[in-house]
Amino acid sequence: MRRDFAVMCGLTVHFESCKRNKRCLIAYLQHRLYKIRALRWETGRVVPENLRHTISRREHDYYDGYDTLLVDYMKSVGDNLTADMKPPKELFLQVRALVDCGEVATESGYVTLGRNTTHYLRRSDVEHLIKQGMLEQIEE
Repeated sequence: MRRDFAVMCGLTVHFESCKRNKRCLIAYLQHRLYKIRALRWETGRVVPENLRHTISRREHDYYDGYDTLLVDYMKSVGDNLTADMKPPKELFLQVRALVDCGEVATESGYVTLGRNTTHYLRRSDVEHLIKQGMLEQIEE
């Protein structure tokens, strides 16, 4: 009888620790998915180059799937929900090109964004490039 009690205690401890480990793993995975969704809202449709190595292939697939759902929803609503996540203080921004972006279409025409050039452009025209890390806003 004493031996059965010891085996039963050992099995109970093992079973409860497995359940605890499973809860911890699910919480960790849920946190990662939350961070991936937040990354999509912060950076746009393309995962930044400096963060690509930090997510796995399956997480990248999740990112692409979430992006597809979000884009389809924004098309059905007829509005870009990711633009202007913070209320803008100014309509125009002074930006510096960190890489050679080439010719970019704006509301007022085409602008050539060469590396290390500064421009004064409408926020809505360049916000996606700032999010991708191709441009940086120059603080005034």
